[in-house]
Amino acid sequence: MGFRIAKKSGLNAVLCHDEREVHWNGEALMAHMEQFEPDRKASNDEFLKNFSKETGERDKTLPLKTLLQLDNDPTEDPKNMNLYLMNNDITTGEAFAGADASASWWHRNFRMYANIQAKAQLGTKVTAIAGSGDTAILKIQLTTDL
Repeated sequence: MGFRIAKKSGLNAVLCHDEREVHWNGEALMAHMEQFEPDRKASNDEFLKNFSKETGERDKTLPLKTLLQLDNDPTEDPKNMNLYLMNNDITTGEAFAGADASASWWHRNFRMYANIQAKAQLGTKVTAIAGSGDTAILKIQLTTDL
């Protein structure tokens, strides 16, 4: 999609803002839930299974324009952020496995935003394309007055 937008806009370059060094760090969180909170893990797994099924069906059946409208609807952002924040409280006061997992997602998005900032210059137009979980955070960062 980015290449098509660039071509129609007459741009001569497409730059990547993704960050591959920092990943979601959820191993300790998942291990803790597996061992100490199996009911919560089962509930979490069921939620993610249903969410994936719902979005997978949407992706298979809806036209691209509709998908883009849905994925960019501001009411979807809290749902996307909740995927990473819903277990934030796990091992609070101990190892902070939930908070550390949540922070790793924000960390990656802060780096992605830094990559955008480094390329965006005053007076230039920038189009950033990312997954809906990432754009939920990027929208907050991009609308913050610096």
